[in-house]
Amino acid sequence: MLAEFLADHDLEEVLVYRRSLEIEAAQAAAIHRSDEQIALLRAALEQAREAGAADPGGCDRGATPGSFHLLIVEASGSKLLLDLYRGVMMVLQRASAEGRVFMGATRETMLLDHEAVLRAIEDRDVRNAAHSMALHVDRDLGLNSDMLDIAPQTERALSLIDAGYDPERRGAPAPQASAS
Repeated sequence: MLAEFLADHDLEEVLVYRRSLEIEAAQAAAIHRSDEQIALLRAALEQAREAGAADPGGCDRGATPGSFHLLIVEASGSKLLLDLYRGVMMVLQRASAEGRVFMGATRETMLLDHEAVLRAIEDRDVRNAAHSMALHVDRDLGLNSDMLDIAPQTERALSLIDAGYDPERRGAPAPQASAS
């Protein structure tokens, strides 16, 4: 029923809704996660690393039992978040099968993002769990459109990168604003 409701909405809005759910799930997981759930998240990350290019990732696996994102939502401890997430993923999987959604991040970036999210959840760092997940979901899935000028990063993702939340650039100095 939820998937039918969401299917009547603009796909971009569904992605924004997914973003909200996943950020909340990451924050709640940082508070409520168990050691067993951390072990499952580590195993999912390792499995993705070992699968390499053979694993499509993206919304095709996002709601599959044992997938990294689903494990985070489960670790949140919220049945409501879990049910809402499953509904969103049904819509996104359908859109992906129709070629309307694509993976926006490279495999390497996805793995680095997942490591950052896992580290924050493991450390029970609610703020970094939220920021790391926000950056990840801002750049992991994109919409195919007729637009010719597609930016590789959203404005939100760029602001998180500039604030130092990009695991690819951790330790590198943040870009300096140019004086005009």
